[in-house]
Amino acid sequence: MPSGDERDADRRGLDRDVTSEASRRAACLGLAYHALTLYEEAVGQPARLISHACGLPSRFTATVAAPTCSEDVVEEVTRSLRFVTGLRSAELKLHCVDGIGPHGLSAEELCSKAVTTFLRGYGDFIARLVGEPYEYFITVAWNGTALLGRGREDHITVPAAKLALFLHTHPRGNCIPSSKDVEFAAALLAEGGLASMIAGSGCVLVIAALRPLSEDDYWALMDASRRLRKVRSFEEAHAIIASLSRLRTVDVYVTGLTGL
Repeated sequence: MPSGDERDADRRGLDRDVTSEASRRAACLGLAYHALTLYEEAVGQPARLISHACGLPSRFTATVAAPTCSEDVVEEVTRSLRFVTGLRSAELKLHCVDGIGPHGLSAEELCSKAVTTFLRGYGDFIARLVGEPYEYFITVAWNGTALLGRGREDHITVPAAKLALFLHTHPRGNCIPSSKDVEFAAALLAEGGLASMIAGSGCVLVIAALRPLSEDDYWALMDASRRLRKVRSFEEAHAIIASLSRLRTVDVYVTGLTGL
């Protein structure tokens, strides 16, 4: 976690590296999620993640259990994993074992664990940032690097990079997303990101992947963004966000920063 001096620098609007074991573990879980879903898409059958190990930013290994294993598919998935995450020079190794049983993790479980790992690791720090008069953001890249930045009073500018996770704060406010927040979340998930989060006073709204984002769900998020531009009350905004619970490849929920 950042030191006191680094936090003071961040309040002046400077980006700072806040990489921690939590950001590396969250990114590693995200890589495992993509290794699994890419394999499932390639073979058209469900699979499970049996094990994974990371030495980010340079190494990642995963073992998938599937009804059918193929070296050609393993190579194809490894190439796709490099493209999705931008980890072109990292050592990525994927293994497959025949037969799928009750053991291992699903894609949904991997993404949920990545979000929980991140929030547990940074929860106290995020809670302090929420009390500041500016919006702050934390990005986690696929190599496990986490950066902290500060926006202006009413908006932030996000670095252009392939991100696994993104969180920004609503200063002393609620965690209801704006139209632009939902539009950004749709873009992040469409590019392979795991989750976009909004931290308010005592709450975090999470828009996370259950599976690779479907076209229907992308347009549902964009429609929600359009409708949020016209809301006049919190009740209307809540109703729009609640309507996203029907999405098949996206999970939208509210959690806290403690008790995770």
